[in-house]
Amino acid sequence: MRYVRGSIQHFNPLHFEEEMKDSFDQYWKQNNEITFGLGCTRNWEFFRQILTPNIWLFTEHMEEATNALRKRQHKYSDIINQKAVVLDEVFGQLLVSNSYDSDAIDDYLRKYISGEVPKMGKSWKGTKALYFPFNVGEKENL
Repeated sequence: MRYVRGSIQHFNPLHFEEEMKDSFDQYWKQNNEITFGLGCTRNWEFFRQILTPNIWLFTEHMEEATNALRKRQHKYSDIINQKAVVLDEVFGQLLVSNSYDSDAIDDYLRKYISGEVPKMGKSWKGTKALYFPFNVGEKENL
């Protein structure tokens, strides 16, 4: 599918070309750390892990990724589906948690539904899909 927005002919947030990898490497030769979307300082290794196939990504990676998707959805509202909500990893944890008071969970879920959380969240009114990271472990053979 082809989208047009100003001078942008095609928008693919998952496409990372070789020339972009070179720019990435050049950036890190000049900078040791950057402050990313959630206000956390990240170093070169954090981003290198994201770009390396078959490397385990941690909660911090997923937090930054879902935040970046929410920002893009907000910024490019005319070309990214607005009937979908991108949530964070905490949402999945709430769904399977038995360690919290059920009233506290209900209150927090209401905040998700209204769009109060996560950062740059949005109301679920009119939503057709929810996207959130959820780690499903492999069942060991006994």
